Amino acid sequence: MLIASMFLVIPFADLGLGASIVNAVAVRHVSRSASRDATVLICRAFRVLSLSGAVLIALSASLSIAGLWGRILNIQLDEFTTWIPTAALVPFAVSLPLGVGQRILVGLGKNALATLLGGIGPVTGVLVAAFISLLRVEPLLFAVAPPTGILATSVLTYAVARNQLPLPWAEVFRMHNRRVRLWGSAAPMIVITIVVPLGIQLQRYFVAYLSPNELAQYSILAQLYMPCYSIISSAGIGLWPMFAASRSNAWPIWVKSLGVMASVGLMAFLGFALFAGPISLLVSHGLIKVPIGTVLAFGGLLLVMAVHQPSAMLLTTERELWLQALLAAMMLFASVTVSIMLTSGVGSSGPVLGSVVGIFLFQVLGCGGYVVMTRKRRIL
Repeated sequence: MLIASMFLVIPFADLGLGASIVNAVAVRHVSRSASRDATVLICRAFRVLSLSGAVLIALSASLSIAGLWGRILNIQLDEFTTWIPTAALVPFAVSLPLGVGQRILVGLGKNALATLLGGIGPVTGVLVAAFISLLRVEPLLFAVAPPTGILATSVLTYAVARNQLPLPWAEVFRMHNRRVRLWGSAAPMIVITIVVPLGIQLQRYFVAYLSPNELAQYSILAQLYMPCYSIISSAGIGLWPMFAASRSNAWPIWVKSLGVMASVGLMAFLGFALFAGPISLLVSHGLIKVPIGTVLAFGGLLLVMAVHQPSAMLLTTERELWLQALLAAMMLFASVTVSIMLTSGVGSSGPVLGSVVGIFLFQVLGCGGYVVMTRKRRIL
């Protein structure tokens, strides 16, 4: 699992270009020039991400040749198994340029279709794992299964995107003289992509070091939290093209979506509070009884993340993304500070509460406050 999930620590491998693609595709219908800009931007993004994937493969292969993967991961690897981390990263690297397909679908307002197609990934991963088990080969090869599932999703969404958006795909590797702001939205998006997941992932380490006796309770609740958050995140991403295509009329859409997402967050909070405990007992065969404080903290995290989605999806111009990046960095600092202060005293709920406090202060209030202050230019 350590090898299979390595790609999770490099979420910035797409270089934040997804934001630029979504914005460009969402407004492509405004004019012929906007449509051409979207075409050129997608082609350039594909080339850059192909290079990013190639660099990732080369770097990983170099570590295998040097036999350094074992030291980096702190596990025993021989001359054969030292290539397995590289084999696990190759599907992910190949999926990087193909990932433009998912962003195109989101920009087209077809997030539901993109989410549906994403279901092929886990299924493919299970099938690959089943095939590997039949071969009775080195068990570490199971690490290849999850990244292969990601590749399958990327291939499928790319194929569908090509069908949905009539672009001259033969021009992908053709050099264009037309100027487009490829990195305008991408640069701050890289910061956001690194900082926001890092704030959540650090929770586990704070529990491990400051309250190790409750690590099992935290881990099982974190596993229940992730699919709940995935639903909220998928719903939120669907708002992005709506805002991008109608920025001058964004205020009423934001107000309505804020009410909807707040309701979704409240239901998630109540559902998590009621069912997380019984489910934890069920899946652990009655061995793990989770603290009610940690359950409520995770529920609160779902609530604030849901409330933040409309603002996060509205503030996607280059300037606004830089504002989000700054607020995200402040959120991370606040979350870490509060987590360290609380974890030793209250246990596994401490780092989760730290994230709730940081997200509420600097993302919910920070981003939401900015939307309110600039509402006049968001109304026709």
